[in-house]
Amino acid sequence: QRTSRTPLPLSQGEGLGGGQTSSGPTIALNFFMSSTPRRVSAPPLLVAGRDARPPRARGAGALAYPAFRWFALAQFISFTLLTVQMMVRGWQMQELTGSPFMVALVAAVQVLPMLAFGFLGGELADRFPRKAVLIWGEIGTLIGFVALAAPAALGSVQPWHILASTALLGVTMALSSPSRQALTVDAVAPPDHRRAIGTYMVVVHLTILAGPAIGGPLLTRLGAESALIISTIAFAPVVPLYLLIKPHHTQ
Repeated sequence: QRTSRTPLPLSQGEGLGGGQTSSGPTIALNFFMSSTPRRVSAPPLLVAGRDARPPRARGAGALAYPAFRWFALAQFISFTLLTVQMMVRGWQMQELTGSPFMVALVAAVQVLPMLAFGFLGGELADRFPRKAVLIWGEIGTLIGFVALAAPAALGSVQPWHILASTALLGVTMALSSPSRQALTVDAVAPPDHRRAIGTYMVVVHLTILAGPAIGGPLLTRLGAESALIISTIAFAPVVPLYLLIKPHHTQ
């Protein structure tokens, strides 16, 4: 009489051939793999075993992605004009008050919100679409520009106008900076994350050079009021540029 037998599962240390395997080397290998630090990177996008990145991206890096090109262009315009604005604001405060303390206070009210609201910007980047957070941040920056350009056009700028509008710029920067940094890598495929970060840093450093190079001639030839108005108008295309960005990776 034939009876059906259910195959027993392999016990720990039992090989497929029924014999006992040596558990010592296996334990040692597992310990080595668990204790050795390893670099964890996002897996490349593969389609049928092939790299799914755009063909140009394999050699051109982050700039091969249209989304990253729009993002880099928007960043260049935004940071360059912000540098121009801060330079002109300090100059204008010096002309209005003649106080070195008030000039230093202009820079302080821009930086201090980063300490107060930086954590909130991280929460926004985690809970909401980063592109939307960044767009609203740039709209807030534009409002901060207009808040000083309007009294400048009327010739009625007061020190509190400069301080209040600059504080608004600091708040919007604090709330949008984490989303800005995250969108840097969201615009490209995982294999190009490092290149995107490197290219972003190059763009940021270029704005440090371009801002004074543009703001200096505007300030000396046209005056502080005209420099504020021109830089505000030039900032307007930044928000439409962000609307063209289609992140490669979505939350």
